[in-house]
Amino acid sequence: MNRIDYIGSSDARDIMSGNWLELYNKKMGLVEEVDLSDNFKVQLGIKTELFHLEWLHRQLEAKFPGVYCMAFGPDQFGKDQFFMTNGSDECILGSHPDAILTEPSYTRTLVEVKHSGTFKSLDELCDFYMPQIQHHLYVWQADHLVFSAIRGNEPPAQIWVERNEDYIEHYTALCSIFWEHVQSASEPPTDLGLEPLPQKTFDAIKRDGMVRRNISTDNHAQVLINQYKETKEASEIHAWAKKEMKSLMKPDESELYCDDLVLKRNKAGSILFQQPKKERA
Repeated sequence: MNRIDYIGSSDARDIMSGNWLELYNKKMGLVEEVDLSDNFKVQLGIKTELFHLEWLHRQLEAKFPGVYCMAFGPDQFGKDQFFMTNGSDECILGSHPDAILTEPSYTRTLVEVKHSGTFKSLDELCDFYMPQIQHHLYVWQADHLVFSAIRGNEPPAQIWVERNEDYIEHYTALCSIFWEHVQSASEPPTDLGLEPLPQKTFDAIKRDGMVRRNISTDNHAQVLINQYKETKEASEIHAWAKKEMKSLMKPDESELYCDDLVLKRNKAGSILFQQPKKERA
């Protein structure tokens, strides 16, 4: 199937970000496909993909012996085997995951691998590619996807991302509206006026089995945050003073004392602080 005949995972971020005009021009064949053969970053990602997947497979086998196995295509990484479509005749979504993990129970877990610089954390990369991740999960009707990223020359690190129905409902609705423009050959407006994805929905996506929560309206949390900010500088000064006080004690001294503070070295060699109780007059 030709890429202009469906919405692919690489289109998902444009759909969610509202970059519809550029995507529309691509689908309508109004612009030439960008030649990325001389793009170093793109080619580096392509060249390291096989190594990345093999490394990930070994790590998973070591962690879950005999449970997971990579499902490769006839040419080991023939993505055509992994192509699947979902949706109606009016709006077809297609997916080429990088690989698939299978279990004895035939449960499928999709795999998406990336190679990036170190300027973004693994969590930030996962968030950036979330439209693509949820796109894959929707098309394959899968519950989990392993997102694995190489940052610079660091070993690959993974986040297990779960399918989120509210996110997918929002995303597929946008896909349908966009595809109506393609079918009717009507250029989408620059100002789409679309409702953004609620932050609460994005936070509810489980990453490694955990969710996020916005505490901006939690009164108790706000009190604690203010106290944290107000006492942070004092606590840092306190920690610095303790460190400096400890440096005053010589190796052959077991105690430093004055009326306000006593430093004692215990048998383990640790220096303890005590404030003498003031006698009442």
